[in-house]
Amino acid sequence: GAVGSRKLQITVELCSKAIDIEPYDHDGYYCRGKALSEKGNIENAYKDLIKASELLRDRAESLLID
Repeated sequence: GAVGSRKLQITVELCSKAIDIEPYDHDGYYCRGKALSEKGNIENAYKDLIKASELLRDRAESLLID
């Protein structure tokens, strides 16, 4: 309904702000991607989820190197 749709939009906005603050943290992209998926915006959700997985992989690789 309208309330659920509004909550998803707020989630997308908050996750976008988190990405602005921490652009190399996978959590913001994952959060936004999940919300976009629930809204039916599959193309942008896919992009965010791919970005989240890339950042998570990069983080894991950096931990292995250190």
